[in-house]
Amino acid sequence: MRKTAILAGFLLVFMSSWALAAQTEETKYTNASVARLNHTEGSSYIQRASDLAYEEGIVNMPIGEGDRLGTTDGRTEVYLGNRRYVRLDKNTKVDFLEFPSKNAERTKLRLWTGSIYINVRNLRKERSVELQTADATFYILDNGLYRLDVMENAESEVLVFRGVVEVSGEEGSVLVKSEQKLAVSRGRIAAKPASFMTTAADGFDDWNEAREAKLRTVIAERRLPSELEDFEAELDAFGRWSQVEPYGWVWVPGGIDAEWYPYHNGSWTWLPLCGWTWVPYEPWGWATHHYGRWHWNMGLGWYWIPMAYWGPAWVDWWWNDYYYGWAPLSYWGYPCVVIGNVFYGRWEDPHYPIGSRAVTVVRKDQLKARDVSKVALSRDALRDVGDIRLGAQAPSVRPVPGSLLADPLDGNRVLLRKDGNSERLVPREFREGGLLRDPGESPGRYIGESQGRYIKGIEPGSPSLPPGERRIRRFDSSPDVTLRRYFDGESGSKSGSFLSRIYRSITGNSPSSRSSSGSSYAPRSSGSKSSGSGSSPSASRGSSSSRGSSGSRPSGSVRKK
Repeated sequence: MRKTAILAGFLLVFMSSWALAAQTEETKYTNASVARLNHTEGSSYIQRASDLAYEEGIVNMPIGEGDRLGTTDGRTEVYLGNRRYVRLDKNTKVDFLEFPSKNAERTKLRLWTGSIYINVRNLRKERSVELQTADATFYILDNGLYRLDVMENAESEVLVFRGVVEVSGEEGSVLVKSEQKLAVSRGRIAAKPASFMTTAADGFDDWNEAREAKLRTVIAERRLPSELEDFEAELDAFGRWSQVEPYGWVWVPGGIDAEWYPYHNGSWTWLPLCGWTWVPYEPWGWATHHYGRWHWNMGLGWYWIPMAYWGPAWVDWWWNDYYYGWAPLSYWGYPCVVIGNVFYGRWEDPHYPIGSRAVTVVRKDQLKARDVSKVALSRDALRDVGDIRLGAQAPSVRPVPGSLLADPLDGNRVLLRKDGNSERLVPREFREGGLLRDPGESPGRYIGESQGRYIKGIEPGSPSLPPGERRIRRFDSSPDVTLRRYFDGESGSKSGSFLSRIYRSITGNSPSSRSSSGSSYAPRSSGSKSSGSGSSPSASRGSSSSRGSSGSRPSGSVRKK
């Protein structure tokens, strides 16, 4: 008997470990695999990797690999994870080519037009952040703040406020350091980096500094795990904290009515990487609907329990021939149930109670509704939907765009906007390259480098580009350009932001304190560097052979699913 019990225990442990390993293997994303549209002012729009039409950019909209974000008369800020942010100026268009995954720690952005700021922190490996334009490829080598402009006169300019970047063109690479700028035209680097004054020169500089100031908000007491610390100031502004055993600190939202509950005020969008993803309309909703779990009690109402892992939506699903439904998961991995004034966090009955105040049900044609709260069935109508049995599997359908609406812009341009009322859902087998294609649909435009992402309407390799845009090609980095050159010959077999911190702590020197008169240049061939027509640094900022005297700008539980 004892041997039998030991064997049974061993099998239980083995099967649990196998199930956990299988679950981990199925999850292809990390906390930084999906970006967040963090802040927007004015008009912005997003084009999904598998779609030709655009939709309006709103706060908390998820951005996946292959998606395109653009602005017209507005500016936006995108949170990339790992305490990194990218900000878009007016009339700017960016493709998000690659985000970190379980297999690679890479972020790649492609700037077609306009200007961006990128704030890079927690850089563990040189060149793991890459920016592309039609003129050059920019490899980030160290933590810092960078501005990149694509100008109308067919050139790109990078300004390094803090940090080090490798600028790679047709014939070689140049190292650009803190408080230096460099202009590149059509792959040709015809000048050395020049110093510039780091004071604000235009409205985008001022706006970026205002956003940077928010990142420097001092939190009196930390209550979130380190993975979520970027959200602490935001949650402090919209709610309060309370101690609840055995979970520790929990967060209680403020300004909500008695009928509010999680995953009800928002909409669903579909991402190729992780499927159906919730878009919360609460300004604080990103952290609380993509990390952690929700509970309810009489004293606090709904409260959020922080947890460190990102997910597209921590819910269980149900559907039949006519409806889709979902409910938030509890800390224990069961669907939440609230009946009367009693909360059940371990509801094990396969039949979900119709009277629960935590479930949302919509008609099947309303899964992609712009505002779920306006189309969800009432409590009385739930009595007619039949037996609800929730499970972890999300619906196996994908959206297919319907008709397009043309919104006029300035000049002769138009913006192709989705007609949300004509979108359809089809089974997931109608896919190409991992992305959805409507049956009978013609091939689309290839926009990714290795993901095989298509947008219908333009063939791969098509010579046509929108007016004012130039074809972009990637320039390889040079293995001879590393942070070691930045430290005037500092020896060692390894380089990176970790090395820079060690070196600065030993010598007391910082990148901004070094002379900027020199530059590192590494050709890729034995030929001499071309002296073709280059471009001078932008006249919008003062430049000199020495650094400006004004100083630099301030820096500044067990998972079920």
